[in-house]
Amino acid sequence: DNTGRELPVQLIGHEGRVWSVCFNQNGSRIATRCYDNSIKNWDAESGAELTTLRGHTSHALSVTFSPDDKYLVSGSGDTSVRLWDAQQGQGSLTTKKQPDALHSVTFSRNGKRIASGGHDGNAKIWDARTGLEIMCLSMPEDKEGRSVDVFRVAFSPDDDFLATASGIGTSFGFGDLPPVPGDIRVWDLATQQVVHHFTGHTAKGCCVAFSPDGQSLASASGGWGQPGEIKVWSLATGQELELGLEGDSGIIWPVAFSPNGKFLAWARLDYPADVNDRVSANEALKNGRTESVVIIWDLDKAEAALQLVGHKAGVLDIAFHPDGTQLGQ
Repeated sequence: DNTGRELPVQLIGHEGRVWSVCFNQNGSRIATRCYDNSIKNWDAESGAELTTLRGHTSHALSVTFSPDDKYLVSGSGDTSVRLWDAQQGQGSLTTKKQPDALHSVTFSRNGKRIASGGHDGNAKIWDARTGLEIMCLSMPEDKEGRSVDVFRVAFSPDDDFLATASGIGTSFGFGDLPPVPGDIRVWDLATQQVVHHFTGHTAKGCCVAFSPDGQSLASASGGWGQPGEIKVWSLATGQELELGLEGDSGIIWPVAFSPNGKFLAWARLDYPADVNDRVSANEALKNGRTESVVIIWDLDKAEAALQLVGHKAGVLDIAFHPDGTQLGQ
C-alpha cells in the first residue's frame, strides 16, 4: 500500500514465473500471466482465484483488461494474440499467427484496438472486434543488420499515438548477442510515422509508459553489466526532463506512472558481484542470491518516496491500483 506495507493478499496458483500483472478498471480484480501457459483472474481483495484461462500453447507473456473490464487480451510465445471473456474465462477471438513470439499487448483507451509488440521487430495494431490487422509499424534493423525485439507497446491517453521500446538481447541481458542501446519511439497512428525518437539509453529499451496527462513518456532500460536507466521525456519538446531520477546498476524491467501522475515506479533486479554470465546468473536466481527492489519516486520532490523489498527473483511487471494506494508486483 502507500505506506510500503505488504498487504495480506498473495496470489498463489501459478506453476511457473509470473510475467505480468494488471488491475481491472475499478481495482476489484487482478489478472496475471505465467510461464505455465495460463492466465488467471483473481479477486483483488481476498486473493481468491476466479478463473483460469487456457488455450495458449506456449508461455503467456502479456495480459491486460479491456477498458470496460469485459475482456482480457493476451500475447504469447505461441505467436498469437487472444481475446478472452473475463467473466466466463473463455476465449472469444484469436488473431492470425505472427512470425515470432509476442512480448507485449495492450488495449487502446477506447477499447476498439489492440497493440502488440514482438520478437520479429514489429508493432501491430489490431481491430479488437474482428481480430484483423489494421497496421504494422516496423522497427529498423540495427547497424549490423539484425532485427530488434519490441519489448513493450503503450497507447497514449488519447489513443492517437503508440510508444514502443525495443532493442536486442534477452530479458536479463544474458545471451549470445550483447544488448545494444535501447530504441524508444512514439508513432503517430494517423500517419504511421515516428514523431519522437529517443536515443539516450545506453542499454536496451525494456519498457515505456505515458503519463496520465499524455504530456510525458517514461522509459526504462537495463541489462546485466550495463547501467539501469530511467528517463522521462517531454512530448512537447522532445527533450529529457531533469527530474533527479536515480541511475541503478541493476537490471530494470517495468516502469509505471501512478494514476495521478505524481509518482513513478520501477523495479530493479540486483545480482551478486560474482555473477558474470548466464550460468552464474541462473545459479544465483535458483539459490535465492538475487534481490528485487521496487522504487516509488516522488516526481515533485525528486526523491524516493518508498523502496519495497522482499522478492528474490526478478519483478517483471508492476501495476498501480486505480486509486493509487496499492501496487501489484
